[in-house]
Amino acid sequence: MVITLLTENYEMVPPNQEELALWADEYQQTFPVLSDGDPVALRFTARGSLSLPSHTLIGPGGEVLIADGDVTEEDILAALP
Repeated sequence: MVITLLTENYEMVPPNQEELALWADEYQQTFPVLSDGDPVALRFTARGSLSLPSHTLIGPGGEVLIADGDVTEEDILAALP
């Protein structure tokens, strides 16, 4: 499943439902666009600070296959059960 998680709007606060819907329409998203509703806490990875946008590929059983990296179509296809 593909989702988009928006963490902040232009006012640097979590987006509301209307903003999420407008963003999804503007970028013609065909999958869920979500917000976690909490201010963003910067997390650190093995490579340093997390940059946004960030891509994470989660496989069957919730296993993180690629964290904060480049996810290709081949990666996605290989992760499918």
